[in-house]
Amino acid sequence: MTTAHPDARRETLGLWLGVLGVAIFAITLPMTRLATGTATQPQLSPWFVTLGRAALAGGLSAIFLLATRSPLPQRHQLKPLGMAVLGNAIGYPLLLAYALRVVTASHAAVITALLPLVSAMVAARVLHQRARLGFWVCAVLGSALVVAFSLLRAHQQGHGFGFEWADLLLVGAVIAASFGYIYGAQVTPALGAERVICWVCVMALPLTLPATALLWPAQPVATSAWIGFVYLGVF
Repeated sequence: MTTAHPDARRETLGLWLGVLGVAIFAITLPMTRLATGTATQPQLSPWFVTLGRAALAGGLSAIFLLATRSPLPQRHQLKPLGMAVLGNAIGYPLLLAYALRVVTASHAAVITALLPLVSAMVAARVLHQRARLGFWVCAVLGSALVVAFSLLRAHQQGHGFGFEWADLLLVGAVIAASFGYIYGAQVTPALGAERVICWVCVMALPLTLPATALLWPAQPVATSAWIGFVYLGVF
């Protein structure tokens, strides 16, 4: 009987964690729409969802950083972390929340499916990475397959697909997330991926905490909207 090599086991674990992460990320689209409601039946405001979810994540992140006795980021790491705050904690969720008040989650999935390709393009620009032609061919084909699948699913569910003005918000969300990811990746080797995410959320707390209190809904909100909101903040 043979046992798997430790590197092979770690690689397998990494792949499964990646699959889980993608699944959790994919559910943020319907959960965001659940939290914000629609233009005709609004629930939580996009601003509250954006800043409130970041405040909730920031509180959980602070607990993790304290529990693991994580050192403070160094001064030269603050700029990349700050760019990640703008892109991932504010830009992407805010634009997505406003867009999902207008379009369905399946419609939004068509546009956000381009996020990996756009991230690769931003990485090539910001990090000066030179990928081979085969990489770009596979990246474009992979993105095209995901978009085609999203269009097919939308058609099967009777939603159809027509370009909306909200698609501009979705494009902006994709670009914001891409820049946030790439700048966060600059400090990931030194801080660790989990600490980068946590420090991004903690650094946003001076803005997100008071804003959440200020924007707290005065009107009753459906339980389903709160469930979506909590999912966004935790996961």
